[in-house]
Parts: sequence; structure tokens; C-alpha cells
Amino acid sequence: MLIAPDLMMSPMAPPFSTLDIAKHVFTSVYLIIGFWLLVTLGFLDGTPGPNRYGPSPKGIGQKD
Repeated sequence: MLIAPDLMMSPMAPPFSTLDIAKHVFTSVYLIIGFWLLVTLGFLDGTPGPNRYGPSPKGIGQKD
């Protein structure tokens, strides 16, 4: 949605204004990848059950 006005005005813009669009695209990709890494590495569960670091602190996969 934010890129569409830039694309509609591009025929009237100077030749180097496409760098602004590229900046928005690269920033968006950077933010999406950063969010994906945050969710994957920070919030999703890892190996179920005990591993070389000991039992799960959540108690998941342990037999009582």
C-alpha cells in the first residue's frame, strides 16, 4: 500500500527516485526476516524432551 503512490508518480519523477522505492523494499524485507528470526529463535519450542543441556524447563516431554 505504501509503495503504490510512488509507483503511480514515477513517470513524473526524476530518474533517481526509484532508489526510494528500493529503499522501502529492502527495509520491508529486512523487517520481515528479522521478525521471522525473532519468532523462530525466540518463541518456538526447540528439541522436545531432555537434551545435552538438561531437561526442559517447561517440563514438556518428561515422564513423572
